Amino acid sequence: MVITDTKQAYLEQEAVAETRSEYYGGKTYPKIGEEIDHVRVVREIACSLHEQLNLDKCEVFVSQLRVLVEECDGYFYPDVVVVCGEPQLTDSRPPSLLNPIVIIEVLSESTEQRDRGEKFACYRTLPSLQEYLIVSSSAYSVEHYVRVTPDKWMLTIYQGSDAVLELPSIRCSVPLREVYARTDFVSPTHL
Repeated sequence: MVITDTKQAYLEQEAVAETRSEYYGGKTYPKIGEEIDHVRVVREIACSLHEQLNLDKCEVFVSQLRVLVEECDGYFYPDVVVVCGEPQLTDSRPPSLLNPIVIIEVLSESTEQRDRGEKFACYRTLPSLQEYLIVSSSAYSVEHYVRVTPDKWMLTIYQGSDAVLELPSIRCSVPLREVYARTDFVSPTHL
């Protein structure tokens, strides 16, 4: 974590940086390389969603699209983002997305506390957001939050290799067996 004086300093720094960073509460958090199982889980979720989405209406993005949460003055790079309709982007370089419908964060030791806490608190302020998922990269486990009203979220926990994640806002189903099929923690007896 690095203290950054202002959002403008962060944006200027990010425009020329070789590695990405997130910004929240006047602090910059560098995005460091992830473990291989983290990358595999992100890839499998994104591929499954891409195959199922009506590409005329919705699009899936992986790790490189920054999301601006104006209410929190935060800039984040979620692992997976789904946008339906025309993406609304800021003029900054690189641009930031304003209207995600689904955000998925795959847990890492270095990010778990922030993904569950301050990031989710910020994400909840996005009027477009309908679903937020916190996905383990080391066990068959997904916490799935669905917006019920502007201020109320319902939690469903999916666990085990036979569970099938249902995302109602984008009409997709993702079997956890597929999400975790290539991870190192899965032995042949789990398949």
